[in-house]
Amino acid sequence: MMNAYDRTYLEKARIALGRMLDYAIYDLKFELSTFWKQFLVSDVCMQYEQGNPSILAGRSGVELALMVLDLDEKPCQASYMEEKSDVYWLGWALAYYQWETCLSFFR
Repeated sequence: MMNAYDRTYLEKARIALGRMLDYAIYDLKFELSTFWKQFLVSDVCMQYEQGNPSILAGRSGVELALMVLDLDEKPCQASYMEEKSDVYWLGWALAYYQWETCLSFFR
């Protein structure tokens, strides 16, 4: 079975998706379901699923969150907790699942 994109991008893609969710939920104070719905209809989601290297490995999670929200500047500084949050691990796992199955995030 083919994967969604080359394995060399996988770990960076996982970190970026986890960090994107973490920033949106804990720093920007979005509800998870609200932000996820915005992600699903964003160009970022489509490019992520298609394996665009500039999205998978060329941007930080904070940058991806800002792109999803169509913001040019950070409304607040990103916090970095010593321990990764549950939301971070959710994004990290979803990125792997999408890569492994080649399914859309809509499923």
